[in-house]
Amino acid sequence: MQRHFVLNVGRYTGPLPEAPNWMAELVRLARTRDLRAAAVEYYDICAQWSESEHHGLVKGLWTWLGQVHFPMHGIELKLPELVNVREAGIMMLQVMDDWSAKLRAEGRMEGQAAVIRWQAARKFGPETADRLAEQLEGIPDPERLGEVGEWILEYESGEEMLDRVARLCETAAAEDRTSLD
Repeated sequence: MQRHFVLNVGRYTGPLPEAPNWMAELVRLARTRDLRAAAVEYYDICAQWSESEHHGLVKGLWTWLGQVHFPMHGIELKLPELVNVREAGIMMLQVMDDWSAKLRAEGRMEGQAAVIRWQAARKFGPETADRLAEQLEGIPDPERLGEVGEWILEYESGEEMLDRVARLCETAAAEDRTSLD
C-alpha cells in the first residue's frame, strides 16, 4: 500500500530545500504571485535541469502554468506548444513580456477612453457620453481613439459626432473581418 501526502502549497510556510529539488521548485513557483517573477523562476528551473532527465517535468510545469497557475490568478494566457525544453525558459520570458506589453497597451486605451468619455460628457452631456462609451469599446486602435477625441472638439452636435464614431466602428469591424480571411 502506498501512502500519499497532500501539500497545500498556498498554506505551507515551512522551509524549502535548496535547488535542485523539483518539489521545492514547484512550491516556489506556485507561491509566486507576480507573473513576471513566475516566468523568471521557470527560466531558472529550466536552466538547472537537463534536457534528458527532466524533459517530462519541464513540460508538465509548462502545462501546469498555462492551465492552472495563470488562470488561478485570473490570467487568460495561451502558451504555445513546448517543443524544446532547453528553450522553455526563454519562451516563458517572451510570453510574459508579450503579455505585459498587451496589458500596458490595454490600460492606456482604457485611460484614453475614459478621458474621451469625460470630454463628451462635458460638451454634449452624460447621455451622449454613455452612448459614446459603448461605441469606444469597438475601437481597438489608440490612434483611432485619439481621432474621436479630436472629433469632440470639431463637432457642435453630439449626434453628428456619434454618427461619425459609428462609421469608424463599422470600418474597424470590416478591417478585422478582412484580416481574419
